[in-house]
Amino acid sequence: MSISPRLSIFALLAACEGAPAPAPPAEPAAPPAPAAPPACAWTADPAGVTVGWTAFKFTEKTAVGGGFSKVQIGGASTADAAWKALNGLTFEIEAASVDSKNPDRDQKIAQQFFGTMTDTATLKGSLSVTGPDAATLSVTMNGATHSVPVTLSASEGEAWALRGQLDVATWGASAAVDALNKVCEDLHKGADGVSKLWSEVEVQATIPLKKDCGAAPAAPAAPAP
Repeated sequence: MSISPRLSIFALLAACEGAPAPAPPAEPAAPPAPAAPPACAWTADPAGVTVGWTAFKFTEKTAVGGGFSKVQIGGASTADAAWKALNGLTFEIEAASVDSKNPDRDQKIAQQFFGTMTDTATLKGSLSVTGPDAATLSVTMNGATHSVPVTLSASEGEAWALRGQLDVATWGASAAVDALNKVCEDLHKGADGVSKLWSEVEVQATIPLKKDCGAAPAAPAAPAP
C-alpha cells in the first residue's frame, strides 16, 4: 500500500517540531508593603512640671540647689513632635514657695531676695521654641522682662528637660543679691574668708508630655477551618 506524498511531508514536519517548550515560571508575588506607623501627637502635662534653680556662693562658686513648690503652667497645645509641644508654654511661679530643703534659708530667700524686688510675688514667663534642642525663655521679674537662651533635651519617659543660665543683675536685682548676702554673710564665707553670693543662677525644668498615637491596624481575620 502506497503512502501519499502529502501525508509523508506532514509526518516529517511533526517529527521535526519535537515536544512543546515548557511554560516560563510564574513571577513570585511581591511582599505586602509594611504598615505605616501610627501618627502620634504630644501635649505638655502641666500637672507634672517641676522647676529648679542652682545658685552659687563663695569665691570658688559652690552650688546651692533648690526649686519651687507652686508652679502653674498654661498655653499647652497639641503638636506632631514632642519638642514642638513645648512652644508657647507660659508659667507663673509663686516666689514664696521657694524650696531648698532648708526652711531657714527658704525664709531668707523669700523675704530678703524676692522681698527686696518690685512686684515679684509671682515670677512669670513664656517659652518660645526655636528648634528640637533650643528655645528662648522670657522671664518677668522685678518689674522687668528679659529673655535668655535655654537648651532642650529629651528626658526619661516622655518628659523633656530645659536648662539655662540667667544673671539677675540683668533684671536690676543686684540690691536683692546684696540684701540676701548680708543676712547670710557668715554662711557665704568661703576658704578665703570672703562672703560672696553670685548673681548668676542656673534654671532647670522638667516638662512631662502626654503622647497619643492613632489606633494600630487591625489584625487580619483567621482563615475559616
